[in-house]
Amino acid sequence: SQINTRRREFELVNHFHAAKWNTLSVGLEHRNERGRNRGTFREEINVQSAFVQDEVRLFDRLFLSGGVRLEDKDVFGSETTARAGAVYLVRSWGTRLRGSWGEGFRAPTLNDLFFPGFGNPDLRPERSESWDAGVEQKLWQDRIRLGFTYFRNSFEDLIQILRVGATFTGQNVARARTEGIEFTSEVDLLDTLVASVNYTYTDSEILATRHPIPREPAHRWNFGLTWEPLRRLSLFTQVHVVSEQFESTGGGNGVFNSGHTRVDVGGTYRLV
Repeated sequence: SQINTRRREFELVNHFHAAKWNTLSVGLEHRNERGRNRGTFREEINVQSAFVQDEVRLFDRLFLSGGVRLEDKDVFGSETTARAGAVYLVRSWGTRLRGSWGEGFRAPTLNDLFFPGFGNPDLRPERSESWDAGVEQKLWQDRIRLGFTYFRNSFEDLIQILRVGATFTGQNVARARTEGIEFTSEVDLLDTLVASVNYTYTDSEILATRHPIPREPAHRWNFGLTWEPLRRLSLFTQVHVVSEQFESTGGGNGVFNSGHTRVDVGGTYRLV
């Protein structure tokens, strides 16, 4: 089996500054996805989107933003989602308080729908609602940067690959939720050396079965070092540690896959 896919995307974004304290952003987007498997299927999905977002800055301390996005798919029809956020700065303390709320909409991909042996053409789009609240703090003349966030997400028709009989296929999970905390930290060890440690705890649940969401780890760790020996050269290494994850085996049963660790090493060099 050989599957050929192609994705083309065009986007136009324009920012209007009504005043120094207000920025209005308007955008249009067109996305075309095409997939073809010799002798099995040839499918195409087109998506047209329009969005508007307004950001208001008050007293150089309070930042408010809100936006609406309209998405029209030739397969699943139209959907409107909204988002709002707020940030408050306490400059004398080096503190940033923030919160946001948003709606989400994700249509099945070509693979979700048509992948031979696993795809499910009857899948419905996935919808979600999320909110988070957090604080960021700078210390030691801004050389230490800390962050803490609480988040919660609610899903309807969550798309998951589940075991059905003797095979695995895409299914809509009726309702699910995730919630948890995230801690981020970054320290300037030297003027050219930055270290970071991040941790995320996620408690997930499919409400109908009371099982965790498959392949959603409860614990994630990230450790990183970034070194800039030259002005244009940046080198980095990152270690990603993921805990065990639940995997459905069908019939209301399941097992836990072992966790894993991944190490990334890379760099960038700016030519001009």
